[in-house]
Amino acid sequence: MKYRRVLIWRSGRSRGVCVGKKLRLPYPVAALRSISIQPHTLFSISNEYHLTEYYTKRTALSVSRTANALEALLNQTYKNIEYIISDNASTDGTEALLRSYALQDPRIRYIRQATDINGMENHAFVLREAKGEYFMWASDDDWWDPRFVETLVQVLEKNIAYGVAMSHYHKYFINHGDPFIKEVRHDFTHLDHRALYRTYLRGRATTIFFFGVYRTDLLKRVFKRKAPWCFNGLMLTLSEIALATRSFSVPEFLHRQLQDARLHIVRHPTNPYTIGELEPFAVTRYVLTIPWWLFTSSVIPLRRKYLIVGPWAGRAWLYKKKIAHEIGRFVRYAILPFNIKKIHVDGLLDEWLTAANYVTLADILFFMNQYAKKDKKGILERIKARKQTFEHQTPARSGEDEIKKLMFLEGHLGKI
Repeated sequence: MKYRRVLIWRSGRSRGVCVGKKLRLPYPVAALRSISIQPHTLFSISNEYHLTEYYTKRTALSVSRTANALEALLNQTYKNIEYIISDNASTDGTEALLRSYALQDPRIRYIRQATDINGMENHAFVLREAKGEYFMWASDDDWWDPRFVETLVQVLEKNIAYGVAMSHYHKYFINHGDPFIKEVRHDFTHLDHRALYRTYLRGRATTIFFFGVYRTDLLKRVFKRKAPWCFNGLMLTLSEIALATRSFSVPEFLHRQLQDARLHIVRHPTNPYTIGELEPFAVTRYVLTIPWWLFTSSVIPLRRKYLIVGPWAGRAWLYKKKIAHEIGRFVRYAILPFNIKKIHVDGLLDEWLTAANYVTLADILFFMNQYAKKDKKGILERIKARKQTFEHQTPARSGEDEIKKLMFLEGHLGKI
């Protein structure tokens, strides 16, 4: 029987897990919200959100989901797995849970971060710690079929030209009315490098392959550089991977992903991608970063560099109105004379609390920044008053989310 070494990692702001131990080649892998694989079948699990006192009503449920995810990982038919758990300064009871698991299973290596290093840094941390041949990031509230690791490892063993594999999956939506499940299929196996790269750039491909099973050496080379923390940064990383290797789609439903429908600033306020979405020139920076990042990539062979330009030019053209909007907004309100008193702070705060897309939020944040440069103390006092209003109300889910949005705004403006 052939053996490989596999590492599973999990990390999160409120909780995170990295797991690593020896696994048998013919077994599938189940994982948590973030998982990774390294040389010798190494998997990693990461989670980046952090529960605060405003989320105590959900703590029991969150810890329960974490336990279920860990059980799915530990019960994989592939047994030669290394579990690296990176707890990203959790405050919701996850630490005690993970330490108890580490005491029960010698395959688990538990690491606790002293402070929140944000989800992406936690992902990179566990990847550096991985020792397996294959690696995978997994979320702490997802589920994996017991055959997940075994199946995907076998696929990569039999298909040397492919650097990553992922199965079909079920997406379980919560916090958007009644929970519901959606089947998500993909067929990347027969797509060449250019076709998949173009699909990612146009936003028409699922991002689930970020949580697929990778050849560790490939993934470490991709993340040798710190990934650009910008709008659509995840798509940029996947675009680089698409030009570097082939992606294999396994036509079996072996994974269930929990999909929280709330805004990123509520779910992952410290995530660099969240912050990148709200930058003044978010789209402009993304479009300009694409060719530079891909042309300087060491994992994309020189013979494929010519594939970069065409799809990028098409994407830039489709974003022309958003780019013009960002530039025009800056010229009109930051360069040309503008009476700051025309900005109605209370109205902007109302919009901030109800806005449901990043374009509107970015506009509001831009105006808030301009106002804070003139009266930072005044605007922070108004935000504080709004927070106190919600804190004194009967605890409700909507109130918690609004407090989170106000905390994000307060933290951002406080740095000006």
